[in-house]
Amino acid sequence: MASNIKGFSPEDLLKSVHEGYNSFAQEWSNTRGYAWYEFEFIKEKIEDGSNVLDLGCGNGRLFKYLKGVTDVQYKGVDNSEKLIEIAKQNIPEGDFEVGDVLKLPFEDNSFDTVISIAVAHHITPRTNRVKFFDEISRVLKPESAAFVTVWNIHQDKYKKYLKMNMWHKIIQTIKSPFNTSFGFGDCLIPFGEQKTLRYIHAFTPDEVAGLVKDKFEILETLFTDKDEVIKDWKEARNLCFYLRKT
Repeated sequence: MASNIKGFSPEDLLKSVHEGYNSFAQEWSNTRGYAWYEFEFIKEKIEDGSNVLDLGCGNGRLFKYLKGVTDVQYKGVDNSEKLIEIAKQNIPEGDFEVGDVLKLPFEDNSFDTVISIAVAHHITPRTNRVKFFDEISRVLKPESAAFVTVWNIHQDKYKKYLKMNMWHKIIQTIKSPFNTSFGFGDCLIPFGEQKTLRYIHAFTPDEVAGLVKDKFEILETLFTDKDEVIKDWKEARNLCFYLRKT
């Protein structure tokens, strides 16, 4: 894939994310073998016996963490076949399956809690981001909660990718104002030894609030950096949202 997003449709970008994670699944899994700081907040919000959906479960690391601290009924879903293979191999007692986060294979009101770690920023365009949160709401039981995190691309070390693609967006809009395939805040960021490009959308807290307002109440917003909560969201590693279905 080219070093900018110009000319790629939303379908191309979603496909590239899927293929990318399959291509570097083992490398990615090797760097995600531990519990993130944000998991501590999840633990505090889940009651014993809860039916939990891990949306974008990857290698199943959240299952390991939850089983070590609480008693839950766990279901892990990811669209990467390779990551699900790794999860099943490493955690044979876990319940994992391949699935589309935009069309979940579950009935309405199925789960007490939905957790999604670092998934929403891979989804394009905005209509699909709305659909992502709509699906979370659909499978949650009434007044139940979701914990969603997104990668913060407004950090200093990633700003160069935003600036690069901002200029491509401006040029594209000028040349073809009615045929734009990506928006401001969209970028491609390399991962791993092969520098495989991943589509990332740079969320702001206000943007997430706008996406969820019709389905959820935001109970808590956290900006985290490694092992601490910080005040300035632009300096945070992750933006975290604790939501209640309305």
